[in-house]
Parts: sequence; structure tokens; C-alpha cells
Amino acid sequence: MKRLGLLPVAVFLSILSGCAPSEPRAWDTIGAKAVCGSRIKTLLGDPDSYEFESASILETSGEYNEFGKAYIIYRAKNGFGGYVRGGAECERYEQNGVPYIKARLLEN
Repeated sequence: MKRLGLLPVAVFLSILSGCAPSEPRAWDTIGAKAVCGSRIKTLLGDPDSYEFESASILETSGEYNEFGKAYIIYRAKNGFGGYVRGGAECERYEQNGVPYIKARLLEN
């Protein structure tokens, strides 16, 4: 009886493994928005005020174009509490087989 209870779990896991992508996700505006936002927030005085506006892909690299640079436009509170628009450059790269994300805020 217990084996029958495991059958649906085994079928579900089999279906999930068949749906898994066979190659890394390409670096695009959706990926840049998702990955860079959290990195940019760490650089802001008020991380909770971060609001994504847009992303532009500057370059891509890697076998599946899974790495590259992006320019992010965002809004966030300044030191006086007012919202201002800012820009950041974000890069996803690989070093010794390990993927990394780095970001730097750009002067307005």
C-alpha cells in the first residue's frame, strides 16, 4: 500500500525533470530585472524605496548568452526623502566556473 502512495510523487518528479531547461537562461531584460534589483538595493541608502523602471542589455557572452551587462534605470529615495531617478550598470559574469553578479550606481 505504501508503494502506491509514492507512485504519484515519482510521476510528478519525472514530469518536472522533463520540463527542466537543458541550457542556462539567456541574459535578457527580464533576467537583468530579477537579478540586478537585489544587488542594486544593497548599494542604496533606503533599499526598500527601490523601484525598477527599465533595463537595456549592453552585451552578452557565454555559450548560451547567459552572461553580460545591463543598464538599469530605477527610482529610489534620496537623502532628503524625495524620489529621484538613477542608473546602474549591472554585470553577470563567470569566474572559475562560478556565476557572479556585480552592480555599480552611475552618477546622474
